[in-house]
Amino acid sequence: MSAKNDPRENEVSTAAPENDELGTSPAAPFNHARPDWSDVSYYLSMRDGVRLAISIYFPDHMPPAKPAPVVLVQTRYGRAGARHKDSDNPRTLDPWLRAGYVAATVDVRGTTASFGARDCELGPDEQADMDEIIEHLAGLPWSNGKIIATGTSYTGNTADLATTRPAPALVGAIPRATDFDFWELFWPGGIPNDSMFRDWAAEVHEMDFGRSTSTVVSESAPNGEEKVLDGQSRVDDIAELFPLI
Repeated sequence: MSAKNDPRENEVSTAAPENDELGTSPAAPFNHARPDWSDVSYYLSMRDGVRLAISIYFPDHMPPAKPAPVVLVQTRYGRAGARHKDSDNPRTLDPWLRAGYVAATVDVRGTTASFGARDCELGPDEQADMDEIIEHLAGLPWSNGKIIATGTSYTGNTADLATTRPAPALVGAIPRATDFDFWELFWPGGIPNDSMFRDWAAEVHEMDFGRSTSTVVSESAPNGEEKVLDGQSRVDDIAELFPLI
């Protein structure tokens, strides 16, 4: 796999326009045709030596002229999926990039491209990782030290849990469609939810080994189906989607 520079090595000294309260600058005209892969990808070592895969997206493919806030998405479904072509969908990164934010996506421990054991979802180690991820992003030269966590469903859960952590740089979170009550998710009304117990568990297991066979219906696909940006499609396109060091 091709190597990428550590974002801390990138510095820009050109003048920047005025910032708002969070420190965003009016971004340059946004390129809706920008590629899906990240601008910088690398591994970040945690306190126990476990390495997490992280990708950085800059509004104009380079560090901002003046330090900017960072929007953070932590996922167990493959971080490449957080950035796709639906640029008007608020669940994607494009609206943040248009607003002048830097976006960071992370594969949580024990999933897809990240290392580490995984004995449960959203476990204590995964939550503790949030402290180090946020501190790392806040300390980068192009960051103004203000981090916002966001996400939907599982990534929304990570954003929600980030607010419980002792992470001073986290100034806000926008969790959507979170699983606030796991009893209702797995035993709604006292009835076992086989879709979650079996289908979802089997799917994420295959995904972590790069064997996902999930499909989605797409009018643009000749046969009406195309593989989602997960599992095998991510493995097939790994060199372009998220080259790692």
